Amino acid sequence: MVIRFFIICVFLISALFAAGQETDTINQLDANGQKQGFWRKKDQKGQIIYEGQFRDNVPYGTFRYFYADGALKARSKLFGDGNSSYTNTYHPNGEIMATGKYVDKEKDSLWKYFSESGVLLSEEFYAGSKGNGIWKTYYTEGPLSETQVYKDGLKNGMWEQYYKDGNKKLTAFYQNDLLHGEAIFYYKNGIVKAKGKYVEGFQDGKWEFFTDNSRLQRTELYDNGVITEAETFIDIPDDGKK
Repeated sequence: MVIRFFIICVFLISALFAAGQETDTINQLDANGQKQGFWRKKDQKGQIIYEGQFRDNVPYGTFRYFYADGALKARSKLFGDGNSSYTNTYHPNGEIMATGKYVDKEKDSLWKYFSESGVLLSEEFYAGSKGNGIWKTYYTEGPLSETQVYKDGLKNGMWEQYYKDGNKKLTAFYQNDLLHGEAIFYYKNGIVKAKGKYVEGFQDGKWEFFTDNSRLQRTELYDNGVITEAETFIDIPDDGKK
């Protein structure tokens, strides 16, 4: 009995000593008040928020961030002055949510986003902290759903949508974040469904609508988004999609 009590006491003392050593080696400030070495931040409940290393108050190396239940939320490999990183974020189930690069804490270059099952959902490209280049969106089954051209954070250029079988669904253009220029909509069989033009975000001029065998079904005239005249040649139900 005495021996068992002695062993328990030794174990407790060792545990307290180890905890004290950890406290002595993490979350340290130097004489100038700058963070040095390994740091671990916890919330009020004692759950780890993040952990990583500092040198002269500048973060470096790999930082890890956690959900409230302790699951990994993000991992960042820092470079430069500590404000830039290659980062992966994670869904609560452990699958990658997004992967990309930060420069001066702003998104940069290619970013990819994934579903909880690991399916690629979208791709975005950044330059100078703003959206630039071709952004892509995918169906959850995998095929390409949409492409959109960005310039300096605004939609500028071609916008295309696709059916799941890869056939084109829509071609249109943006200018300074507004639909502007010719727009063409397609049936699944590739036949033109409707076509017309946008002017600064509004339908304008003559729009033509066709049946799925290319017969002209009706025409509509628009003035700054307001329909002013319409003529029907083939009386069929309108599904409301343009």
